Amino acid sequence: MRAADRRTMACLQQAMSAAETSTTKCGKDGPETTTILGPTTVCDCRLDTASVDYQTSNRMLQVSLRTDEDAVESIASLTATRPTAAGRRSACRTNELARGWRRFLASLDHELPVIIDYADQLRIATARKGAGHITHGARILSAVHAIVSAVAWLRQGMRTRQPDPAGDGDVINATRDDYGTARQILCDARVLAERPHMPGPSFEVLKLWQGYAEVAGNPPVTAPSLYKQIGIVVDRGNQSRHLRPLIEAELVMELPGRNQNRQKQYQLTPPGLRSPTISLMDTLPPPDQIEIDEEEGSSAPTEV
Repeated sequence: MRAADRRTMACLQQAMSAAETSTTKCGKDGPETTTILGPTTVCDCRLDTASVDYQTSNRMLQVSLRTDEDAVESIASLTATRPTAAGRRSACRTNELARGWRRFLASLDHELPVIIDYADQLRIATARKGAGHITHGARILSAVHAIVSAVAWLRQGMRTRQPDPAGDGDVINATRDDYGTARQILCDARVLAERPHMPGPSFEVLKLWQGYAEVAGNPPVTAPSLYKQIGIVVDRGNQSRHLRPLIEAELVMELPGRNQNRQKQYQLTPPGLRSPTISLMDTLPPPDQIEIDEEEGSSAPTEV
């Protein structure tokens, strides 16, 4: 996913939010229209550390991968063994597992709704005033509900069906254990963390500036010297533009006066020295605090 491709990004943003989206491109035999029923989940693997833009980031649950030496070595080892006989055997086992998973999914009732009676007990963090933080609580909470529903739906063979209160058919109820599993998935994937409401380039500058300040002791810096120290090449016209959101979020302050070269100087504020993320996981209640009048739906597994 690349923010530079604005047309593609606009299509993806619509697909992740709207009930239906279409895109048309010119093919060999004329215009070709592709229609996607949404909202759609997009999985994007990227090997760089560039921040996604603000409008995209609040529609996605971003999963961070480890970059320590052991993780990099594991990736290199897997890549090296892929064309070998051992790699071939591993690929065959993976394909067999994938075929078994597809058979399992095909055996499930795809039209079976899931009800989360305790959904009103789930809460997402509110904004931290003065530090530029926002949470997009409703959008993120909907994603949490979707994960709980997915866990319960995959376990439908272990549920007793109930009459659908909204009409014909049956439903199953999500249990406390379903929420516990979903919460653990979110915790393991480290996805429930928010960043300040600011453009991606400004956030990237902030992260690198924090690393520099930790080593150098947070000295006053001019914009050109800052970008030189953190290793980002930006023309002078965009330097102040990237710093402005940080100043508005009270993560950076512009010092009074100018240096001997008549240049403005900047410094990280105490909030700016700390990590600009907040843990939304801390605001979701642990499973044992979820109140359910009756743990409906639990039963012995049924044959599927």
